[in-house]
Formats: sequence, structure tokens, C-alpha cells
Amino acid sequence: MKRRIITIVTLFSILLVLWGGTGISSNASGFVDVPSGAFYYDAVNWAVANNITQGTDSTHFKPNSPCIRSQIVTFIWKAYGSPEPDTEVNPFVDIQNTDYYYKAVLWAVENDITSGMDATHFKPNKPCTRAQVVTFLWNAAGKPEPLSSYNSFSDVSINAMYFKAVRWAGEQDITYGTNATHFSPSNTCSRGQIVTFIYRAVSDQIHHHDWVLSQESYTCSQGGNREYYCTTCGETKTEVIPKGHKWATKTEKIEAVPGHYTTKYIDGYRCDICGFFNTSINVFK
Repeated sequence: MKRRIITIVTLFSILLVLWGGTGISSNASGFVDVPSGAFYYDAVNWAVANNITQGTDSTHFKPNSPCIRSQIVTFIWKAYGSPEPDTEVNPFVDIQNTDYYYKAVLWAVENDITSGMDATHFKPNKPCTRAQVVTFLWNAAGKPEPLSSYNSFSDVSINAMYFKAVRWAGEQDITYGTNATHFSPSNTCSRGQIVTFIYRAVSDQIHHHDWVLSQESYTCSQGGNREYYCTTCGETKTEVIPKGHKWATKTEKIEAVPGHYTTKYIDGYRCDICGFFNTSINVFK
């Protein structure tokens, strides 16, 4: 009887190995806090396999922990192959040549990916926000122009320094909003989020769409759609445009003054869709 129990236990142990362990994690990297169904699962395995980052210990990745500026520039630097910086001049008093992120910071600064918080401080331990991360990735990609200036996020001004980066990141399926109308640009980026953003932005395993606008049909009073197709794979996507004016940046309208050989300049905002000019609002406070 005792031998039979041992045999059953042994068989059960073998089956656990074949099924991927105890069910806590089937992660190839061995992290118990990275379940196979997590949105960052593939990204974490890719990042570890390519030596972009490791776990906080042998069994934990801590995907929900905040990511700091020094970590993020190091991850991006490694994702681009850990290139040697051209300069050896370090303007930052809070970074030493013995720091693990020293070369990454110099490379990021000389390639206009990011800069210091001021002329002499990089603030390597400062948490990085969602807006900063997409801007770093957009800068690293060469600052490509987004397809459109349509903005569905009420917390992302068209005048914000990260506006184009947010648009580009959404169009390239790198990241979207935290909900349909908010990007939450000031939210701190977590380790799970940042490796996912980098994975989607630079990994050869990810197909990067080359979207082209194929059709658009919408009005300010009714809304409508924009249709896009990818020139490399043929995939299509639809962008739903809700009704309402889409105000462009502040501009001037020139009008002739009746009875005079002169003109006057009027400050206001022009709608990108219908061209209506409004002088009574301040939509970009």
C-alpha cells in the first residue's frame, strides 16, 4: 500500500512538470507574478531573453512596481542594442560613471530621446509617467508624424509637448488610453507597462503597421468614421469620431474692415473638421 501511494505521488509530480508546474506560472522566465494571461506576459519573456531587463529576484518580476527614469532609458538603450555614446561629457551631477545607467543616459541625451530635469540634474530615481515614456519611444523612433491630429483624450491638450507622441503610440498599437476618453499622462508607468510598450515599439516579433488613411466621413453635428489600411499587411481599422467640434490651436482670422482699406486680426480657435471659427472660448487652458 505504501509503495502504491509513492507511485501515485511520483506520477502526479511528473504530470505537474508536463503541465507546466503547479499552475502558479507557466512563464518561461520563471516569475510567479507573471501569469500567462497577463497583457505583459510575452513582453516580459522577450525582455528577459534579450537581456533588456531581469526580475527583481529569481522568481519575481514585480510588474506593478513603478519604473524610474534611469531604468526606462536603460531598457530603451538595451532594446536598441546598447550602442556606445559618442560623447564622454556628462553634464549631470547626480549621475556617476560607475552607475549602471551611465552610458544609457548619455546615449539618450545625445540622441534627443530625453534630457535632464534641468541643465545639471537627470533625476534618475524619479518615477516616469505614461506621457514621458511614449515621448521617449517616439523620440527614439525619429519623431514620426502621426496620421491625424484627432484627439479623443480630454486630458491630452493638442498643445501638449507629448500630443504627437500619444497619437503615434495609439496608431502603432503601442498603447492606448486608460479608458476611451483619458490617457492619464501623469500616471506613473509600471514595469509591466514599460516592457510592453518597448516590446510593441521595437521588437522584430511585432508587425509594425504602416497605416494610410483610405476614407473619412464625419461631420461635427453627427460624428462618423475614419478608415485606415496597412500598406504592408493589408489590415484595416476604423477610428470612430464622435460628434462635436475638434478645435485646432489658437489662430488669427483676418477680416476686412468695412469702409476702410485695412484689415483686423481676431484671436480664436478654428475647428479642424468644419472650419468654424470661435472667438468666445478658451479650449486649451
